[in-house]
Amino acid sequence: MPSKGDITLSKMLDFDTMERSKLFLNLSVSDEPPSSPTAKTTYTTLEIHVADVNDQPPYFEPPYFSFIRLAHIGPLSVTQAIKGKISDTVGTPLVYSIKFGNRQNLFNINPVTGAVNQIRSVNDAGLPDKEFRLIIEVKKDLPSKDLSSIAILTVKVYERISDTDGCIIPPAENSTEVKGFKLTLFLIALGILSCSRSIFI
Repeated sequence: MPSKGDITLSKMLDFDTMERSKLFLNLSVSDEPPSSPTAKTTYTTLEIHVADVNDQPPYFEPPYFSFIRLAHIGPLSVTQAIKGKISDTVGTPLVYSIKFGNRQNLFNINPVTGAVNQIRSVNDAGLPDKEFRLIIEVKKDLPSKDLSSIAILTVKVYERISDTDGCIIPPAENSTEVKGFKLTLFLIALGILSCSRSIFI
């Protein structure tokens, strides 16, 4: 307001769409209307810093796939690390969890790193499934806001994949090719992208 010196915003500022996070206003104050020939005027500059805040949810860059044996127990080798991305600069910690699809609690996830571990084998659980689809959630660790996203980790069982699935079939358990196959697991991702039953988010 000209008579009081109050400064107000005419529209909301958005840190994520602004080219600069600093704004400068040239201000003046006069003891009489500026048009008066006897007016005495002083000038100053107001520097405004626009801060980034937690208003953007984290996100994933799927697809995520893993292959296991019927007797497997331990960490899962995933085609790419399950890691949430953030588009702001606040640096809020992320928390990971399995929301759905964890039949008989076969798997758990490190809430800090997102690494998935199998704590019970498919054989021990007596499950007939040839794949499991785990709904993974990543959210910002905030007490007052729910900023989260989900992705699907598809876990396929080696011995139950068939030609009809349209996927690359891994070598047999006792094959000498197993080590090489595991070391080049990322190549499998090229084949599974064409699987008719794959889900992409």
